[in-house]
Amino acid sequence: MYTGERVTLSCGFGGDPAGWEYLWYKDRLRDALPNTDSSRTDGSSYTISSAALAPQWRIRCGAARGRKRFYSALSDPLTLDISGPPQTHLTVQSTWTVVFRTERVTSEVYNSGQLYRVDL
Repeated sequence: MYTGERVTLSCGFGGDPAGWEYLWYKDRLRDALPNTDSSRTDGSSYTISSAALAPQWRIRCGAARGRKRFYSALSDPLTLDISGPPQTHLTVQSTWTVVFRTERVTSEVYNSGQLYRVDL
């Protein structure tokens, strides 16, 4: 996952979901993640709308219900690796600065060791 990207995670279990409040935990399990400008919980889903640059997030979910707060077991951790976007390189291999409508132009972009070629 790249910084600034949006991801939605879902949590569920085999029982009846009625009356359960879903809780999301990052890294340490002390406090549930709050709703913020960059993340939001909605029922059994948790959306990170703009991932902050951090090497890794370990996220777990669980559920609670009732006044005396009965808690479910927590999920296994899901690891999100967050990094900056890959570098891309575009080079012009022609000495011509003018292209005519009848000519064929190909764009090649190298991105993380992959070559992408597009005929324009």
